[in-house]
Amino acid sequence: SRFLFQKRNEKIDWRRLAGLDINRIANEVDVDAIQENIATVTYCNIEYELGHDSLDPNFIKLFRLAQLMIEYLLHCQQYLQASLEEKQNTINLVTEHIQAVQQQETATKNELNLRNEMYKKLKKEFNKAKVQIADYQLMIRAGASGQYKCVYCNKSFVSEFYLSSHLQRRHPNESQKMFPLSPTSLYNSQVQNEINVVRERLLATEAELLAEKQKMKIIQNEDSLKNEKLMQDIQKEHALWKNQEQEKMKTEIENFKNIMLEEMRLMQKEKELLQQNIYELEKSS
Repeated sequence: SRFLFQKRNEKIDWRRLAGLDINRIANEVDVDAIQENIATVTYCNIEYELGHDSLDPNFIKLFRLAQLMIEYLLHCQQYLQASLEEKQNTINLVTEHIQAVQQQETATKNELNLRNEMYKKLKKEFNKAKVQIADYQLMIRAGASGQYKCVYCNKSFVSEFYLSSHLQRRHPNESQKMFPLSPTSLYNSQVQNEINVVRERLLATEAELLAEKQKMKIIQNEDSLKNEKLMQDIQKEHALWKNQEQEKMKTEIENFKNIMLEEMRLMQKEKELLQQNIYELEKSS
């Protein structure tokens, strides 16, 4: 909105004014005392307070000119303060958005770390299964060379016949469950099933982990682009606002300067006219 000077309707507290020590305020730079009295001085009606007839017209003009200057400076201060608060609110919103993105990124990283731990655990199980396969292959070779081992008590026999007899005698329940498979075939099937389960879990986890990494990379790229664009927009908006404010302030200062110069010109003209009248009066007398 367009700036307008306000009416002068503040009352002067003369008792309070008499208690002020101007020299002390100036020496100690007592800004609080100035702030307490700035409204009274700026918006008081000096002609009403002291009387128009008892004051020098030039003093009245000088005092009113000082009031206008103070009021305009107060307007500039309030306007700049409001603009700074608006920009600070924008910065706070951007900061909150960045913090939310960072929190989301941290949560995604934590989830990814958890999945990495699961992947390492499954990989460890897979390696363990590979060791079991190697042990199984050694056992097969040992069986081919005439050594047949019991899978329940680890005893060795020279033939599969003796091993079957041992199973029926010492482990009848287990041997019935295994029938018609031989101990070697049963062990082979169990190990292979375990290997297949571990391999499937490992492959599924690897695929899921890869998908999560790609998803996180896409999210990070999108957030990075959004933040970069947001900062660019803020910088452009700030630069535009700064230029506009500078131009506006420059125009207002120039207008105010012209008003003050016109006031001073009128004061000088009246002073010269007054001096001329005094001179003519003295000359005529």
